[in-house]
Order: sequence, then C-alpha cells, then structure tokens
Amino acid sequence: MEAKATRIDPKSRTISCESIICDDDRDNECVLPDEFTVGYDRLVLSVGAMTNTFGIPGVEEHCHFIKETTDAIKIRKKIINCFERAKVPGISDEEKRKRLSFVVIGAGPAGLEFTAELRDFVEQDGPKYYCDLIPYVSIRLIEATNTVLGPFEKPLQEEAARRISRPARVYCPKTQQKVSVDFSLTELLLNSPVSKVDSDSLTLKDGTVLDHSLAVWAGGIKPLPLTSALIESLGTEQAEYKERARGRVAIDPWLRAYGGEGRILALGDCAVNPDAPLPPTGQSHPSRESTWLTS
Repeated sequence: MEAKATRIDPKSRTISCESIICDDDRDNECVLPDEFTVGYDRLVLSVGAMTNTFGIPGVEEHCHFIKETTDAIKIRKKIINCFERAKVPGISDEEKRKRLSFVVIGAGPAGLEFTAELRDFVEQDGPKYYCDLIPYVSIRLIEATNTVLGPFEKPLQEEAARRISRPARVYCPKTQQKVSVDFSLTELLLNSPVSKVDSDSLTLKDGTVLDHSLAVWAGGIKPLPLTSALIESLGTEQAEYKERARGRVAIDPWLRAYGGEGRILALGDCAVNPDAPLPPTGQSHPSRESTWLTS
C-alpha cells in the first residue's frame, strides 16, 4: 500500500494510515487523503529516521541533505554546475575559489563518507574535464565535537581523520603531469559548531564566516513522530530505556520491542538494542558476544 502510517495502536493492534495521490506532471495537484485502518498480528517497524537540523537557521533553506535518492541527484547536478560556473572565462581566481568551495557539516559516518567520495571525484574524475580548476577546489568537513566518527573506536577515528586530511595528488590525464604541487584539498574543522547557514556562506559559533558554493548537511538524525508516539504508547518498559535509546524504539536481541508483547519488531535507524548498540551504518555487524539474529 502506498500510504503514510500516522499512528500505531498496540492495544488494538491497528495502524492508522493516510493514502494520498499526487499528479507528478502537475505540481501541487493532489487528491485529498483517504484515511483507513490496517490490522496486524505482527508488526515490523523499519521507518528509519528524519534529518535533524537542531533548529539552526538556514539549514532547511540552503543545505542539501543526503537521505533520499533525489537528494543525491540534486547534489550531483549542483557539483557539476559549480565547476561549470567556475569555468566561465574572465572571472578572478578569488571568484573561482568561491565557486568551488564545498562544505560538509557533520563528520559522522555519512558526512565522512560523502567527503571521501567528493574528494575522489575531484582527484580522479575532475582532472579529465576541469584540469585547470582543480587547484581552486576546497572541501571543508565541519564537526561540532572534537572527533570524527563519534560512535566508533579511537584508532579508527584517528585513521579516518588522517586519511581525509592527507595532501591531494592530482595529475592531468592528457600530460600525466601534476596539476599543481601537493595541496590540502580537504580541511577538517573540529570543535566548530555551525550557528547559521546562508545561500553562499555559513557562520560558525565563534563568528568565523566560510564561503560555500555547496553545503551538504550530515549533522544527524532524529526519530519520526510515528516512532516517538509508538514509544509513548508502549509505556513503562520503553521508559526504562529512555536515556540509552535516545528517541529510538528499545529492542531486545531478537528485535522485539520492549512493551510490545512480542508482536512488534523494529530494526534500522528507528530502533536500538540498548545493551548492544551498533553504529547507524548499513554494514554494521554484531560482535561475537552479541546474540543478534542467532536464534
């Protein structure tokens, strides 16, 4: 069913839904939602989470998110447009740098991986089409805390920070010559919380203003209203894990939601095993001591 679940009632074992159909060829032309109820014997909740902007002004209006396939398509087009705008004849070196200033906000798994992919594009594919522009490119990875990859162990954090900050080595494929001397293509800014984002710049809490032609927000996630409402309805058993679950459905090693009488299972970003939490990445594997999915 193509519909939006609006409420889960564990007592009656029903889900309230809204079905809405929009005409893709006509913007903003949608049929009013039909409301209906679906019953269940067992419920598997895997709704994920939503982007958390922490109420920072300008994030919603001026940042690109990395949650949906459509987000990736928009970012790809924006990157190419930045290079094409910097390729216009007659603009100054300073303007080229502004048009090729990329910032990624949030150095968790998603932000770090996106920064690495963008760096790979600039180093490997960029010289094929924009050889002369590569020295003007800058990528800043901005993190509010004092480390990258917060959920991971310190050796991995240190290695990730070292690799993302290494000097760039870019060669022109036509001449096989270095485009320029080694330069710091990526800059890691720790302890640098963002206070405001504008269309072509952002401001850090210490007052520093940074130019950007593309700002990507990877600052974190928060639970969907549906998830929060379900936790509330599951009562005291969920409340016991409130501090450790941090807005996610607390589950046991067999993915069963506490308070759900074995009828509700949850997985993905909307759920957590408070006794054996895993980093919010798709490739996470349980430790040998964990009993996840072993029965």
